[in-house]
Amino acid sequence: MSKTESGMTNLERLISRYEHLRDQPILDSSRETLSWSQALQQAGCKGLLVEMDKAVAIAKTRLQIAKIPIIGVVGQLNAGKSSVVAMFLSEAGRRRVPRGYESKYGTHRFVYWFPERCRQDPHQEQLIRKILYDAHNQRPEMLSEDTKQAFEQYSSGRDRPEKIPVPLVAYDPGLTEFAFLDCMDIQTKDEPGSKLPSHEPGRRRNERLEFVAQAARVCSAFFVVWERAQLRDRLLYELLDELRQRMADVPMYLLVNKVRPTQPSLLRSILQDDPDVSALKSKFQLNGVYVAMDYEVNGWEDYTPRGLWQDSASNKLRQTNSTDSGKSTERFPMFYTAEPRHFDSPQDIPREYWLVELYRRLEPGQLQQQAAQSHAQEVRRVVREALDSLERWRADCEENTRQAYKGLLTFCSKLFTDERNEPKQVANQQFMSDLHQAMIRNAPRLVRAGEWIGQKSLRAAATVKDWISGLVSLPGVGKARQAWSNICTDLFPSQTEQPSLPFKTAEELAEELQYQRWIPKTCTKHELQALISEVLLTFLKRVELKTDPQELDRMAQDFWNNLPGWEKFKILGKSVVVVVGAAVGLAAGVAALVDGGATLLSTFSLTAWLATNIAGLKALTVAVIGTGSAFGVYYGGLVKHNTLPALAALFYLFCDAFGLPRELSPGGRLCVKFGRGNNQREFVLPKVAVPALRQILPLPNTGIWNWTKEIGEWKELAYERS
Repeated sequence: MSKTESGMTNLERLISRYEHLRDQPILDSSRETLSWSQALQQAGCKGLLVEMDKAVAIAKTRLQIAKIPIIGVVGQLNAGKSSVVAMFLSEAGRRRVPRGYESKYGTHRFVYWFPERCRQDPHQEQLIRKILYDAHNQRPEMLSEDTKQAFEQYSSGRDRPEKIPVPLVAYDPGLTEFAFLDCMDIQTKDEPGSKLPSHEPGRRRNERLEFVAQAARVCSAFFVVWERAQLRDRLLYELLDELRQRMADVPMYLLVNKVRPTQPSLLRSILQDDPDVSALKSKFQLNGVYVAMDYEVNGWEDYTPRGLWQDSASNKLRQTNSTDSGKSTERFPMFYTAEPRHFDSPQDIPREYWLVELYRRLEPGQLQQQAAQSHAQEVRRVVREALDSLERWRADCEENTRQAYKGLLTFCSKLFTDERNEPKQVANQQFMSDLHQAMIRNAPRLVRAGEWIGQKSLRAAATVKDWISGLVSLPGVGKARQAWSNICTDLFPSQTEQPSLPFKTAEELAEELQYQRWIPKTCTKHELQALISEVLLTFLKRVELKTDPQELDRMAQDFWNNLPGWEKFKILGKSVVVVVGAAVGLAAGVAALVDGGATLLSTFSLTAWLATNIAGLKALTVAVIGTGSAFGVYYGGLVKHNTLPALAALFYLFCDAFGLPRELSPGGRLCVKFGRGNNQREFVLPKVAVPALRQILPLPNTGIWNWTKEIGEWKELAYERS
């Protein structure tokens, strides 16, 4: 197998692997799996995906059009790019190439010159159009055979920047093995506000340079034309860097034009001693440096190979261009290179060192092999960039998720925390009813004898539920709140102090949530209110808090065993049943409001309610839980069987609605803290079964994403040498 065939085979293998992996999963989370293309788009790297697909498409076409290597002629404004191209064209072709210092003669378009034989072969012509479309994302336009119209097309991008990406195509009988790309300059600044399209938003430094770099993908070699006096120009370094990134292995030659013959050691000073030239050769792996004298300075013949400017073939390098102002004779730049033994006798430099001879010596097969290697290198380079971008996005998503996760848990925890930083309970009918029955079931005989009080409170709760259905028709939540508070007072006049209605509406919660740091500024209050409403409806209607009756019995027994004093016991035995019954009524009322169309969350401190009537409970804190202290089992049960599972359920639903994972890591623990100072305790939220809720307002760039097993193949593709 030849080297050329080997290079093409490696490129074919790379393309095949890329196309296979492109649609395979590369990232997954608890909610979804992303393919390569989906991941890049979601990570905001669509430009990289477009660039990569384009590089692969051009590489595929390159495999089909391997017999037509293209030499790209790029460089500085008025440095002689078009003159270099014209050197190799027929006389008729040269007449269609504008050359001169005036703007109307400048090259402001991409102009491709192909051998005439390509036009005679429909298959090759079709491939040419395809590769140019892949490179420019524009259908090519034919260069007119008319000189004046061709001049206008060459320069049309100057005043119409939208024309710049549209390539021009010409065919010429003077070309045989190679084609040429005559590139626009990269120095002209287009008018501000001109709608010059960009292939790579976000990466632009110089729009024209970006387009030149994009077009460079189709080239098998480069002639970079630059003036001697401008070799330190930053743009030259940027241009060479872009070309090497796109086509790392293709030959690249620096053509130094307009050299002023001012000293005997001129060639040595440029080709050997010039630090600027040496730096360029080393940094960008230039394959050679050629020079051409400035015709405006007398004595240029003394520094140009005699055969080059006297040879009959070289006489063709003089032409007469038709211009609007008449006839003017112009010379083509005569480029050549030399070895140290020629530095002192430039007129005697033999033909093999002339640029025109380099053109003849270039091996199409070798160029295509190097081009294939460059295409493979570029695909790998962009894959590496994409992998790096995905890794950064993955890390950012994880950090954003942790911040949102922490902020959301804090927000939910505050809903379950009273002014003492003690845990509050949620008005869940099932739990409150079961607790009420346990309190009666385990009460002393004297209290059980007054069970009718509890039954009264439960019947009142049912009545309240009916009354509540009428409240929701009142205009405004504020009126409903006041009416509900009045009902509580009327139902239980024996209580020394009745609690105010402890609920928050979806609107109030949205106001609290909107300005939290982890909420995107683009989220509106209306969107958050709609999200909270759906979360609360699901929470109140579908989340069950079922508790083992034996656990409730233990709680009730602890409460009755630790009540202080016989006198207080006689009085409060009745009160505690009423208060717990009131909680049942509150739960029924909340359910009625929800059924009537309101969305709200009711959390309250049952211990604080009791503490208004039991002096011994006023100092009760979470510090007693698990210590054997009075009311420790009772208080711990409220936290364990109501507060923590309800908090976990609400948090899970909010995670679903915001598109966050319910767990940051498998088996991870959610911890919250209640209490203050030395009495502060940390609690682990239990894992509760909560029905999944749809994503309502997914937070951007969040999620815990893990690489799939295909990442190994992607890394192999990205870092393996051809």
